[in-house]
Amino acid sequence: MRRPTEVAPMQQQPFDTPVTVEGPERAPRQMLAEQTYGGHASLHDESTADSLGLSGAPIEGPTHFSQFDPLAHLLWGDAWFER
Repeated sequence: MRRPTEVAPMQQQPFDTPVTVEGPERAPRQMLAEQTYGGHASLHDESTADSLGLSGAPIEGPTHFSQFDPLAHLLWGDAWFER
């Protein structure tokens, strides 16, 4: 298969309006720091993460995803929480 030698630049901007995301700073809670599995602490515990060579305990996925809720609700309304 032959590759094109020249690619045409985009003729339009991808959005008609400026894209901005702003609002108050949010401070999610680390909810799994005290969690244990089979008698040992999870990766979300600082000392366990340190023993594995990580610079800090990772925050669990649901906490990250909760940061999107205000924007997602603004875009999709109550359907964001209903689906």
